[in-house]
Amino acid sequence: TANSFNGEANLTFDGTTLKTTASTDAQLKITAGNASSQSRLLFEDSAAVDATITYDHNDRLLHIGAGTSTPTDGDLIIDSSGRVLIGTTTEGAGGADELTINTASGHGGMTIRTADDSNGNIWFSDGTSGAAEYAGYLQYAHDGDHMVIGTNGGERLRIDSSGVVRIGGTDT
Repeated sequence: TANSFNGEANLTFDGTTLKTTASTDAQLKITAGNASSQSRLLFEDSAAVDATITYDHNDRLLHIGAGTSTPTDGDLIIDSSGRVLIGTTTEGAGGADELTINTASGHGGMTIRTADDSNGNIWFSDGTSGAAEYAGYLQYAHDGDHMVIGTNGGERLRIDSSGVVRIGGTDT
């Protein structure tokens, strides 16, 4: 009809929303013209394209970009090896390249934000259960304001809020 589209019994479009009511898994398939093409979703308002999701079939990269109309100007890129690249198209050094964060100029970094009575953690794991999940770790405890470095599943170094360093339970 003039303001609706019914392609299948479970697929409807009302002029605003494309919807499926399938009782099993659903998929949206975008087929590119050839193996060196790109498939894209563009997000735009009345003025311009503001964001893109682009899959580059040639380079096998998924680009996700906000505040851009350029298809491969992705703020976030996932490559065919599952590596996540933020602000760059070049992965880090082998052995630590699963997540690469780049700032083109100035300072850069990553923030881990937790509640004022909770811990921010980076855990190094060699297993999927028990202490093996946090064999090594970096931890900032907001409740007490201290930094901990752990090895073999236990605390080995602590820096308290006044700067006192404790190694193996002994203040230095």
